[in-house]
Amino acid sequence: MRCFAGDQVWLQPATPPKGGPEVGGSLPCPQFRPFIMEHVAQELNGIDNFTGSQQAVGLTNSNSINAGSQLPAANTNRNNLSNSTGLARPANAVNGFSRTANGLPAASNLAGVNAGMPLRRQPGTGVPAHVRGELNTAIIGLGDDGGYGGGWVPLVALKKVLRGILKYLGVLWLFAQLPDLLKEILGSILKDNEGALLNLDQEQPALRFFVGGYVFAVSVHRVQLLLQVISVKRFHQSQQQQQQNPGSAQEELTQSEIGEICDYFSRRVASEPYDASRVASFITLLTLPISVLREFLKLIAWKKGLSQVQGGDMVPTQKSRIELCLENHAGYSNDGSSENTSASKSNIHYDRAHNSVDFALTVVLDHAHIPHINAAGGAAWLPYCVSVRLRYAFGENPNVLFLRMEGSHGGRACWLRVDDWDRCKQRVARTVEVNGNSAGDANQGRLRVVADSVQRTLHAYLPGLRDGGGIAAGIGS
Repeated sequence: MRCFAGDQVWLQPATPPKGGPEVGGSLPCPQFRPFIMEHVAQELNGIDNFTGSQQAVGLTNSNSINAGSQLPAANTNRNNLSNSTGLARPANAVNGFSRTANGLPAASNLAGVNAGMPLRRQPGTGVPAHVRGELNTAIIGLGDDGGYGGGWVPLVALKKVLRGILKYLGVLWLFAQLPDLLKEILGSILKDNEGALLNLDQEQPALRFFVGGYVFAVSVHRVQLLLQVISVKRFHQSQQQQQQNPGSAQEELTQSEIGEICDYFSRRVASEPYDASRVASFITLLTLPISVLREFLKLIAWKKGLSQVQGGDMVPTQKSRIELCLENHAGYSNDGSSENTSASKSNIHYDRAHNSVDFALTVVLDHAHIPHINAAGGAAWLPYCVSVRLRYAFGENPNVLFLRMEGSHGGRACWLRVDDWDRCKQRVARTVEVNGNSAGDANQGRLRVVADSVQRTLHAYLPGLRDGGGIAAGIGS
């Protein structure tokens, strides 16, 4: 907020000093002005609709015949005046949109996030005529401002605008992390012709990058990052009408697998709270060979199926959850040192030279089965979790190795005794060794079988801890 003038507030991204956004100020905020103007127009439209309904009630009580003949025209005029792109203006005023013709639809989509919220208005609340006139003038003056343009917001619409801005800025921040993450991660793992950032459009915002035979397009839509995947090989083959080679078909993703990748990106990667390490882990996943990526997709699809079952009417006997952990806040690298590069932000580490990938599974323990712990002033309100770090070697003899296990709430989760915790780690390591070396069911995938066995092993210990019988009671149950 830069300044205040009577009944309006000026909102604008803070322009950075000469050193750039790294020194201070704000990152560029593409479509900031259209975004806030769309919200203002929606709010003023809602106020007018409310006051119109208030007048309708009064007119109905006094003269229902006149209300039926006069109100539709009045409300129609109000709606025309308050539509978000100022369409009630003369036709020659629309020419001011020429520079942002492609940007405004995106802004219109962004503004729809709170369109269905109920309105609570003070009776008699109206919009001054000069406010609406200045709003139309502001919309007509929209153009390419480099992402640092602002606008006047009436006080009656300020709350709605600020609420919408929070998520909008979070999405812009996450998108701003993508170019550097892509350049460093793809550059450190792949060769120049195997993956790179193709193009970046700061004004939309949108970007495209390719990994192997696939082009990935990321764009902002309805205050959300969306991912689209295009198979370059499949496109060329359809263009040339050539017969697909059956041998290469096994190394291509199916449409369902591509859909799983896009869904996982929206549901788990580009979701609140926004985290750059999740994006870095996701990019690292895309650099894996197709056969290995397919293993992770089976694990992701299985975990999503469990969540949908638990969210339905059927309540399973086992409520603990397990998922692939994308977050990394420790800056872990392959040699165990703490680095500050983009590659170190990833919680998934691909060692291409040795055909192995390190990753972590997070098991959220069932609160009904953990022992009662008096953690006054601590993090007792957080779920008790166990993180199991594994290494998947996919060379000639594929296997899964146990690396380490860590717990929340001080490092041991709900295990109060150190010897019980150590025995549990040994048991989990033995479970990973047995299931990680067996071929298992090809349809389920090796990683899914290992994850299921780890979850069951940890779940078996919980009744013993709760009842005070220790490890023996947990295994006996």
